[in-house]
Amino acid sequence: MNPTDPANVLRAHKNLEGAIDSHLHYVDEKGDRIRVSPTSTTRIFMVPRPLHVTESSVRSGGEAVPASFFDLAVYANYNALKLRVRQAGAYLYLRGVHSHQEARLWRTLFEYVEEHLSLPRGTFRATVIMDSLSAALEADEILFELSHHSAGLSLDPQAYAADHIALFSTPQTPVMPDRERIGLNEEFLRAVSLMTIAVCHKRQAHAIGAPSFILPPDEKGKTRSGWLDMIADKEREAIDGHDGTIVGHPGLVNPAMMEFNKSMPKSHQMYFERSDDIPVARFVKRPEGPLTTDSVMGAVRTVLGALVHREQGRVVVEQGGRLHDRSSVRLSTLLLWSWTRSTHGVVTDTGLEIHDEVISYLIKKEATKLFGKSDPAVKEASNRAVATLTAVVHSNELPADLLG
Repeated sequence: MNPTDPANVLRAHKNLEGAIDSHLHYVDEKGDRIRVSPTSTTRIFMVPRPLHVTESSVRSGGEAVPASFFDLAVYANYNALKLRVRQAGAYLYLRGVHSHQEARLWRTLFEYVEEHLSLPRGTFRATVIMDSLSAALEADEILFELSHHSAGLSLDPQAYAADHIALFSTPQTPVMPDRERIGLNEEFLRAVSLMTIAVCHKRQAHAIGAPSFILPPDEKGKTRSGWLDMIADKEREAIDGHDGTIVGHPGLVNPAMMEFNKSMPKSHQMYFERSDDIPVARFVKRPEGPLTTDSVMGAVRTVLGALVHREQGRVVVEQGGRLHDRSSVRLSTLLLWSWTRSTHGVVTDTGLEIHDEVISYLIKKEATKLFGKSDPAVKEASNRAVATLTAVVHSNELPADLLG
């Protein structure tokens, strides 16, 4: 089942409408019926697909329309009036906004839809994800262009690191270290984080922290690897001046809120304006550290799991004590690609060179471990995933987004 299939896209929009109407429900693995609480005051955010993605089911002039236009039109037509009443506006997260020109395009789209539906100016409010170097360099201009439709900025550290690899990787360039070491304390991510706060608060917009995907403690209370780092990240975000943060699992909501409640006495920190002088060179300072076999195999497992689960209609993978979203899969893919094609792709402790034969062997080995005892349909999906990932890491060309 392809999540980008038109029928599944429409099903996703139908689920959004059900959530907004408080009618959405499902039965979990234990047989319990879960439903949206009609009294919930939680605001609903929609994430349209990026501008470069097209929607094959709708054509204009014989060509597929941008999927983001389609998502906005459907969402607005069925939900904007209700959202205006329920939460005073329709809120979105925008990914893949690379320049102020693209932000201007989004503003034009919002204004057109508002006029078409007779909605007040500013009904649509967007938080832009800083997921590329070009977006970070034009953060102030992006907020300016969005004008009344600006809600703030947020950093996606994994997408930003993937963009760094895409821009600056060559066969002679030193490689990134283990994926687990590319944390928010690294200089290039910290620089973007502090810049985001400064730019947002100057324009009285919200600065939202980076998402966390560590799984909460298990039923026995045992914490996962990276749990304390996640707590420290949330504490640092609150102290730095962020107005909120993002978590990828319901079990992380209370720990994150606790850290923000300790350091943020009001509902936001827009009264606090940073004055950091951050040189542009810090935005591109490559992280340093060891490269381990465990990290290489972990990246392989992440991509293989994502490709197989995607055929089953799932886009989030649970592996290594954390959830992996599209950005994590993209970063894992580019790390494997850069490690394989670089002369510096060497495992630090053993001196093992990560070349085509080694990575091919690891991909096949991990696929067998993950899916060797699965049913035939999953094994077939696994074989396709192995072929796809092997071709990507062997290629000299920059890999496309494997999740479409």
